[in-house]
Amino acid sequence: MARKTPQQKKRESYAKDRRNTYGESGARSRFAIARARRVRASRARAAARQAAEAALRDPELAERLEGRAVVKFGGRWQKVADDPLGEVVEWKLTRRGRAGSVPDEVVHERVRRIRHLTKR
Repeated sequence: MARKTPQQKKRESYAKDRRNTYGESGARSRFAIARARRVRASRARAAARQAAEAALRDPELAERLEGRAVVKFGGRWQKVADDPLGEVVEWKLTRRGRAGSVPDEVVHERVRRIRHLTKR
């Protein structure tokens, strides 16, 4: 296996490394994932309990609900992947250019270089 040049390392870093752009820290993300799973399970249990209570009050409803899956409340939650480092750096550069803290020529050159490295 041949050694990688610094340019190859940079290219792979921009493509493979990820950054959290959702707006919460990594530690909070771990807790949020667990909380979302708890909430989803709790809602499923509540829906099942409500269906069972309704079936006790109305035997005819129990026959209709028999064999059906319990409907869950709310939408489906799933994890979202973080953004590639190249996109995050490009976004930050353009934001700094719009704010006036970095000259436009520098922004365009750096964005061009990032896009060249990531082949976009």
